[in-house]
Amino acid sequence: MYKAKKTVTLIIVFILLITVFSGCKKQSDDESDTMSASADNIVKSKIDSLYVSEPAFDRELLNISEGKTYTTTGDNKQNNSAILTDGIYGDDVSTSGKWAAFDYSSDITIDVELGDINEGIASFSVDILQLIPEKIFLPDEVRVLASPDGAEYIEVGLMIRDKTKDDNASSMYNLTLPGGIKASKIRFTLKSDKTGSAYVDEVCVYKYGEEALKEKELYTYQPYYGAKMPDEVTTPVYWDESEADYKKNQNLVLGRIPQVFTMNVDVVKSSNSPVTDISKITDGEYVEKSNFYDTAFFKSYSAIANTDARLFIFDLEKTSTITGFKTTFAKFTSAGVSLPESFSVYTSENGKIWDVVYRRDGIRNGDKADNTLIKIEGSFDKSYRSRFVAVFFDIEGNTRFDEMEIFGTKSLKDAQPVSETGNVKMMPGEYPKPEDIKGIHDALLLYHCYNNTIDGVNPVIGGFTEDECIKWLAYFDRDMKITDYYFDTFMFLGGGQTTEWNRAVLWQTYFDNVFSEGYNLDALNSAAAKVG
Repeated sequence: MYKAKKTVTLIIVFILLITVFSGCKKQSDDESDTMSASADNIVKSKIDSLYVSEPAFDRELLNISEGKTYTTTGDNKQNNSAILTDGIYGDDVSTSGKWAAFDYSSDITIDVELGDINEGIASFSVDILQLIPEKIFLPDEVRVLASPDGAEYIEVGLMIRDKTKDDNASSMYNLTLPGGIKASKIRFTLKSDKTGSAYVDEVCVYKYGEEALKEKELYTYQPYYGAKMPDEVTTPVYWDESEADYKKNQNLVLGRIPQVFTMNVDVVKSSNSPVTDISKITDGEYVEKSNFYDTAFFKSYSAIANTDARLFIFDLEKTSTITGFKTTFAKFTSAGVSLPESFSVYTSENGKIWDVVYRRDGIRNGDKADNTLIKIEGSFDKSYRSRFVAVFFDIEGNTRFDEMEIFGTKSLKDAQPVSETGNVKMMPGEYPKPEDIKGIHDALLLYHCYNNTIDGVNPVIGGFTEDECIKWLAYFDRDMKITDYYFDTFMFLGGGQTTEWNRAVLWQTYFDNVFSEGYNLDALNSAAAKVG
């Protein structure tokens, strides 16, 4: 009996010890969680203390770091010079120009002195070069820290390298804050796991200004045929008055090769004219009659199952006067060759600020003869100064045309300048940021009510459910607790060929679909109520 009792006692003691240790561990974990939460709250409080204003996306952004002094670490030349804040950028694909070189053997810091405390700081950028063969790499991360007093720096944002960027060229790291902060000093830290150098030419700090931005059209395009946007022209160059054709009205783009951009990246290359045919656009040779097989046509096809567009940018070499335009398109309906619906012309004196000077919509509609050539031509409302000219048109299916012509003179007599701010923003290779679209962000587009899902009987086909909406509203951890939020703006848009519907019953079914009980808007409202 004694042994039995002793054994039982030992078991009980062992269980008690486990219980005690488990209790200690739980208490320790709880204390650790509490300390971690407390530390997080302190950091959050410090960050919150920097914010002094709501985002003002309708205001212009001013570069307040230009011309300011700074200090650096990790560099091997150009230390403490004005090269990083002089507003001058280096060459995009080489170390020529004003690049400051740093060594990745240790973290790189760049501390910019803003002077007095600035309020409303909202955006930052760092331009960095990559030349892999020369062991010049983009950083894996760029952190931005702000200090109101110069004593303590508080991290306000992190920019991470785009791992798809493997080309040898410069890249701009951009950070936009959800509001305006106050600071007298800004610190940029660059870090890379690679052994090599970082080449930086500009660090910029922006704050909201007082003037409201003029509303601009946005154009986002992807380069095609290796296209590049023009470098900014800071010093205009003019034609010599002694030239024989100085006052002659002529085709200013004759023989000039344009830079070509596409709206969609999934263009079927084999269906488009090859890069060697770009010269056909301005070679001065015209298609005499409508012939589908005429090789003089330049072909531009739309991306698969998408409406597409092309943007052609010409450099006139020197500032000139533009007065009009002409482009001839072919129409072969049976072969899927259609006219553009919209055609526009833009002008710029420096390659950065653009104005639209002509637009025509509704071209595709109307009684235009088939199997024929259609000329889109005209004169601008006035004569404009221009160094760069851009021509835009949309593509539905495929488009064929022979010549692009921009008429004008080398003389600038009576030519009107481009507006100071422009009314168009070209954004090649990028998508609009919230500040480009009046602060709109965290928005989700929901296509619904596709043409082939509407039968007039069951209007809920193609609708979104509450379960789907909840997943777009909130982020749940493994315990199904909400730890963060996703989208807060939802746009319901009819899919398929709803724009071609011409019967009231179809539109009534569409509206019934939007407001169906348990689907779409109703589902979103009930999901939002649960998320809180």
